[in-house]
Amino acid sequence: MMSYLSVLAKEYTQIRPTLLAEFSHYASISFQGKKILGIHYRGTDKRIPPPGHYSSPSSSNLLSSVRRLLGRCHPDAIFLATDEKGIAETIAHVFAPIPVISTNAFRMQSNSRNGLHTSRAIPRPLHRYRLGVEVLQDAWLLSRCDFLIYGHSNVTNAARFFRGKDWEDSEFLLT
Repeated sequence: MMSYLSVLAKEYTQIRPTLLAEFSHYASISFQGKKILGIHYRGTDKRIPPPGHYSSPSSSNLLSSVRRLLGRCHPDAIFLATDEKGIAETIAHVFAPIPVISTNAFRMQSNSRNGLHTSRAIPRPLHRYRLGVEVLQDAWLLSRCDFLIYGHSNVTNAARFFRGKDWEDSEFLLT
């Protein structure tokens, strides 16, 4: 299924060349010559999931998954794509000295009950557009990682489309 969807995505989906150049430049600086463990963690917007949606995995489930994959894969760095500020600090602290890489995307406070994309606050000019570009970049960068930890999310679905093949090793986060 993934290969068929990847073919469709490649045929009908294009990232603007200027954005793709920015994403590629970021990857060439941050990922070059390194084995990267990618993590996509949806925190704030899934604490209280909408009807029919999964909730966020607990941070302890996330940390356990990271420990297992670190033990199996021995990456040089972790790339973290998340909507939550606090989890990045936790991962950097718990898994030091392994470097944690992340984009300068807008993130919510860990205690926020509003989701990143559902919040009514407009904290910066062109906020909704910038959120879209930031999540597109994170999905594209996750597709360039060697290993992946993920949960239910269209961000990881997009990363699968961009990648077109399975990761060397991956682990699904249970809620």
